[in-house]
Amino acid sequence: RLLWAHKRTVQRWEAGTMRPTGAALALLTLVKRRGIQILT
Repeated sequence: RLLWAHKRTVQRWEAGTMRPTGAALALLTLVKRRGIQILT
């Protein structure tokens, strides 16, 4: 929910059938570097 992505999209990322791009990739990179608390 915090990533503003559809549930199915996240499931595809996790399964490896789809990769995040653009803004989603940038946001995930930021969360990886600074932690999920950056979104709250």
